[in-house]
Amino acid sequence: MGRCGHLRGMALAAVVLATCMHLCDTIVSLPNMEFNAALGQVPYATSYYAFALNPILDTKYVPGNAIDGLVMQTSWWSSGTFNENVYFQVNFTSQSPVISRVVVRWHGYMAARSYEVLTSFSGFDATFTSFNTFKSASTDWDRIDTVYPLMNSTAQFNFLRVQMNSHVACNPNNTVECDSSRRRRLQDGGMQGPIYGIRELEVWAASQTNGAAATVLSTAAAIAALAGWF
Repeated sequence: MGRCGHLRGMALAAVVLATCMHLCDTIVSLPNMEFNAALGQVPYATSYYAFALNPILDTKYVPGNAIDGLVMQTSWWSSGTFNENVYFQVNFTSQSPVISRVVVRWHGYMAARSYEVLTSFSGFDATFTSFNTFKSASTDWDRIDTVYPLMNSTAQFNFLRVQMNSHVACNPNNTVECDSSRRRRLQDGGMQGPIYGIRELEVWAASQTNGAAATVLSTAAAIAALAGWF
């Protein structure tokens, strides 16, 4: 009788563990593995550098290029409209994971001297709060910035915005010139605003073990231990 009970206990434990393995496979992500949460989300920008009369070139600098995972092949540019309020935004299709850092890969010399990363749950302008600000006067080609949260936060959101505050000084090696107020201008003398260019905006998060999975595993361990009493 004791031997049969022990075998029944072992069988029960095996069934529970097999069930748990199935559940864990569906609800647990790899812990501490970073991933770029911006991939597959919806891009938005206040403008893009358009070629209205050329349907092929008109897709060259559209917002989607900045979150397509192609770091060197594609990019987004703002329109360069004079006095334009420029920002780039990622609209998440569902609530974001907890974000550990934001990486901005600028295109060429078209970087911001000062900008702010903001987040919002609703997407209304008045509801955006600061993730952090970033300042750099560097005119390095293809500058890469890493922006960490202002404080250790577990806040989640549906919208992440990069708000441009000011642009870097024009580099003399660039294809455009600057006037005394450091605005970029066309070669024919026509005034325009700064053109910002982002090769890739990366929103990094570390995956975590689902709490429900931890409960399942704890339950499985307890039942497996009880099986030894049969």
